This record gives sequence, structure tokens and C-alpha cells, in this order.
Amino acid sequence: MFSGQGSQYVQMGRELYIRQPLFRDCMTRMDAVVQEICGVSVVDKLYGAEASQEGFVQTLYTHPAIVMVEYAAAQVLQESGLDPDFVLGSSLGEFTAAAVSGISSIDEVLEAVIKQAGILEHRCPEGGMLAILHDPRIFGEAPQLHQYCELAAVNSSSHFVVSSESEKLAKAERFLEQQGILYQRLPVRFGYHSAAVDHAAAEYQDYLRGRFTRIPTRPIVSCVYGKLMGTPLQEGYLWKAVREPIKFAEALGDTQQKLGTGVVYVDLGPGGTLANVAKRILSGRSNEEIYAVITPFNREIENLEKIKGSVISG
Repeated sequence: MFSGQGSQYVQMGRELYIRQPLFRDCMTRMDAVVQEICGVSVVDKLYGAEASQEGFVQTLYTHPAIVMVEYAAAQVLQESGLDPDFVLGSSLGEFTAAAVSGISSIDEVLEAVIKQAGILEHRCPEGGMLAILHDPRIFGEAPQLHQYCELAAVNSSSHFVVSSESEKLAKAERFLEQQGILYQRLPVRFGYHSAAVDHAAAEYQDYLRGRFTRIPTRPIVSCVYGKLMGTPLQEGYLWKAVREPIKFAEALGDTQQKLGTGVVYVDLGPGGTLANVAKRILSGRSNEEIYAVITPFNREIENLEKIKGSVISG
């Protein structure tokens, strides 16, 4: 599983970069591709002597960084013998899933996410997203939410995400604070999965035309459609991954229905976000195994060994 914008932080995957040769080699090779396209070293932004959270905010850096870390981690798992039966991407993670599924090369994906970042920065107003710890039904009941924001994702009966332009999002924040409802502003610069990114639609869809049309060698679990797919991506699919609501819960439900019990989910996103959400959604199902590899606690090698011992050896 691959997560998207909002899951990133400076130094993500650092332990793997230092201690895992394949991860480091993959990151170095992909960094050269990024530098050739836009003249920026993502590796320096992540791990260099001057790396800082304040210097790691531009979408031009964070977009390719998320994909690079996720893809390199996937290569490490595959080298260890854990080859995925299917891949799931959420939001920007759909681009990593496209590369791992065989629909495109990682070089093509990096070009696509850098192109997207440039168009967003040029065309769209600044915005943001709020993760809210409350019953999602409040979104439809509270005008202070649905008049100013769009519903970007419903992750459980007590967790959902809204998105909008900055000024409108601030009004929603004031309402949440007045009501004593817990929320967190995600570290993103645009209101993904809402009309706040619509100004990028025409140019980016034109760029995507004719691309990413190969048949996947590994089926994709789509968070755009909320189901397990085995067919090539429809034209414009990767724009829908940016614009449409994230249907992660529906995607997991469809996967469970089609594959049955005993599914092993491995989150390769930077913060283990999807693993945490999956645990809430699948709570009480003892036959499911859910793992996160990369977390802010520098335990990537330990987490990898745990997965290999439990899943591969088992």
C-alpha cells in the first residue's frame, strides 16, 4: 500500500537509506532522474546536511520524494521475496502503485508527479486538508463544513478528511475549535480532492493523454473506484486520483470480498498512515495481517525483519 501527500516528513526512510544498500541505490538512481528533470536533489532535501522540515515544503520536492521512498521500499521487499499479489495506492500513492504494477516505469512516474507539482504550483490557489476525529455525518449536518469544504475521504466511523482553499479551510477550523472537535491540518499546500485543484485539470489531463496505458502485471486496488481492478487504467485515471474523493475503506472492503480472509497488507508509505487506518477498518478480523515499514521512529530495519520472519518465512 502506498500513501500520498500529507504523509511526508524530512528524514523519512533515513534508516533504510543508511543501512539498506538496495534502498540507497534506488534512491540515488531516482534522484538523478529528478535532477535531470528539474535540477533539484530530493536526496539532499531529505537527508543532506542542510535538510530541514522548513526547507521541505514545496510540492516540487515532496511529490517525487514520497514516490521515491515508497518505490525504493517496494524494491527492498521484492528482493526479500515478498512480491505483491496486488498494489494499492491512495491519492499520490496511485502513481507509485502504477510503477510497481508494471503500468509504467518509475522514470515515467517521476516525470508525471513533477509535472503535476509544477502545474499545481502555477495554476492553483493555496489550500489544505484537515483530518478530523469525529463521526463523518457531521460533515453533512454542519454548514460550516460542507459550505466551505469538500469531503476528501471517509476512513472510519470516527475519522474523515476535508479539503478546500486556505481561506475557506480556516473557517472550518474555527468551527471545529468552537465545537471542541479534534482535527489536524495535513502538511500539504493544496486542497487535493476538491475544486481547489480544478484549475490544474485541463493542462494535466492533456499531459496524461496517451500515457500509462499498459496492462498491469499486478492487479491494482483502486482508491478512485473503491475496488480491485485488473484492467489497464482509463485515460485520465491519474487525474482522478488527485481530484476525486479517496475510497480507501471501499477499496479494502472489495478486496476482502474478492480475496477472502488471510490477506497481508504492507504499508510502504512514509508514516504508516494506511496501516493505522486499515487496522481500524478491519478491526476484529483476526486473519488479516497489517504491517508498516517506514515510520518516524527509525525502526525500518526492525520492521522489515519482522515482516520477513512472519510473512516470508511463515
